[in-house]
Amino acid sequence: MQTVEMTPDQLVEELIQNRVLDRSYTYRSLQAFRKDNPFGEAKEFGEFLLQLGQITSYQLGRLLAGEGKRLVVGPYQILNILGRGSLGPAYRAMGRADRGSYVLKVLPLHNQWNIRLARRQTELMSELNLNERIVPFLDVGNSNDQHYLVWPLVEGKTLDKWVMEKGPMPPEEVALLGIQIAETLSICHNIGLVHGFIKPSNVMIGTDKNAKLLDWGVGAILSENNEKFESMLDTISMAVALANMFDCIAPEYALEPETLSALADQYSLGCVLYYTATGTFPFATGTMMDKIYAHQKKSAKPIHQLDPRFPVTLQEIIDRLMSKSPQKRYRRWKDFIEDIRPFATNQFSDSPSEAIGVDIQTPLPSKKPRVLDLLAANVSIPAKTATPLNATPLKTKEGKTANVAPTKSSLSSNQNDSPSTSNSSSSKKESSWWQKLFGS
Repeated sequence: MQTVEMTPDQLVEELIQNRVLDRSYTYRSLQAFRKDNPFGEAKEFGEFLLQLGQITSYQLGRLLAGEGKRLVVGPYQILNILGRGSLGPAYRAMGRADRGSYVLKVLPLHNQWNIRLARRQTELMSELNLNERIVPFLDVGNSNDQHYLVWPLVEGKTLDKWVMEKGPMPPEEVALLGIQIAETLSICHNIGLVHGFIKPSNVMIGTDKNAKLLDWGVGAILSENNEKFESMLDTISMAVALANMFDCIAPEYALEPETLSALADQYSLGCVLYYTATGTFPFATGTMMDKIYAHQKKSAKPIHQLDPRFPVTLQEIIDRLMSKSPQKRYRRWKDFIEDIRPFATNQFSDSPSEAIGVDIQTPLPSKKPRVLDLLAANVSIPAKTATPLNATPLKTKEGKTANVAPTKSSLSSNQNDSPSTSNSSSSKKESSWWQKLFGS
């Protein structure tokens, strides 16, 4: 990172103006520094503050580059960069009011997206009785002409890293993982909140030995913004975000994102459990188009063929989650949990200590896929399913019908843990999201 010429006094002003440190403390620190370094430079003063633990090396680099304003995003102060996530840079941040630790993702400046829609996701999260397995979508806003999303920072290790380091989980831990994620999804689905972005890098085994789902809110925003293509992601960012979805994407969601539903989450969970049991994805090879076709038409290699010790009955439970037809999957999470519970252990065998709390894997696609590739593969678009009983049809300004997720009060007791199907309907056929995204 290039630096700009500045004096220690100018660095002090950067620290104060960008609210990294308060004025009185910063000036006292400068006086202490000049006692031993009367002619010290700005970089040396910054390193002095770094040794005192008052700023981070990332903050110092930004300040010396004259980019101190990037360290404050709304009510949050950026401390370090965690990596590049599916939506762009992911940072470790501190709440300036509560001093809490958060994961903050900043979207590229030129993106246009629906803040109101994202805010609705945080409002749905606020209705939950949070437990140790739910990592809620806390905040969304804009600051300095950029949009940001916020989640609490949690300690643990993402499932992809866990499997990469330790190898596949034993069957009893695979079953435990399935139960814990299903219980979390059941709670969230009850209030109409669908994840839509489940993959190994979005599942964490916490230091408390609980499985946690990360990046709540992202999948729903990607899906719901698709109809008018008012996506919060531009073409490149969308391609990056989707690159990691294809390994665990439901067949009906792959080609018609407006069909995002609780049943799509169920398919993705099946793929995650398959990966956890085998160390590989159901359809691990090929291009993005190959994977879309495989999820539509092919059957994954049976787990017990990869590991003869894996119980056939447990494999059948996972296979049901991964049914091509949503109607053949479980109708209620309760039924899935009852089926898989006999195979489960009480806790995971090891407890990681690495702080991750964010999906930071973002491999770019090797080449830009085209709709022609998809058509050449003869991939069919699944027929739309019926409108769910617990969805309320509303008319939009354009006169289209949109199904609104139910609230707690509108759910009957026999629907509370049922993965319901939801989709959007229109009298006019919209062009494929692949045509909008990649061109034909």
